[in-house]
Amino acid sequence: MKSSIPQADQSAPNQPEQFVESTPDFAISHHGTVSLLHPLTDLANDWLRLHCPRDDQHQYLGNALAIEHRFVSEIVKLASADGLLLARRI
Repeated sequence: MKSSIPQADQSAPNQPEQFVESTPDFAISHHGTVSLLHPLTDLANDWLRLHCPRDDQHQYLGNALAIEHRFVSEIVKLASADGLLLARRI
């Protein structure tokens, strides 16, 4: 009779399970009517340079993009659609 319990592959060395933690690319902090989108990874910095260049239309405080409250959800949706992860809050 065959066992219904799968057998471990004896040819593979015993290795502990590896867990991959998702590192967020951005963190957002809310300050009333203005929020700051903080890039946490090189990918996030590249995304900001491409989509929100430092010019008269985009304002930065340090390396964080300053966003009016009404535009936050749209920018977060666009970044998420490009595969970037957002931290819950800082």
